[in-house]
Amino acid sequence: MILHVVVVDDDPRVRDALKLIIDFERDLWLAGEATTAEEAARLCAEARPDVAIVDVRMPGGGPEAARQIREVSPTTAVIALTADNTRSARELMHDAGAVAYLVKGATAGEILAAVRRAADGG
Repeated sequence: MILHVVVVDDDPRVRDALKLIIDFERDLWLAGEATTAEEAARLCAEARPDVAIVDVRMPGGGPEAARQIREVSPTTAVIALTADNTRSARELMHDAGAVAYLVKGATAGEILAAVRRAADGG
């Protein structure tokens, strides 16, 4: 089974790094990318990805993006990815529907494991 993944981050370097990680995996497919909460919701409404990797601090806000994604595509698992490893940021994303929280700088293996676990309902 191929897992469809959306990347949502306003930093092109982060998006490029995540795309490279996804492109090397046979069971993952990049379903699209967005830079704002509004773009993310629109993309997920159309693409219905299995997983969306969402930056916490971006235009429109990561928590708002997570809420909108879950609203338009309830089966999409949201993973928060951020440099902000504070408890309040984690709680905001969790309350918005994120199922996992990764700090930027996580290894490719950690990101891939989180994507697969999230898609599996973990």
